[in-house]
Amino acid sequence: MVWTPIASTIEVNDAGEIAARLKERKRARTKLTSAYRKMRTYNTNMAADGDGA
Repeated sequence: MVWTPIASTIEVNDAGEIAARLKERKRARTKLTSAYRKMRTYNTNMAADGDGA
């Protein structure tokens, strides 16, 4: 098994649980990235319209 900080914080030896945790973290990163991009697009559009700060 490859050592990662995530794997070391999970006090299990079950590869399935570690894989599930990694999958969930990837899903969370994707969601955060999407939200950030939407926020940046919205703010950029507001600035271009003269409505933003």
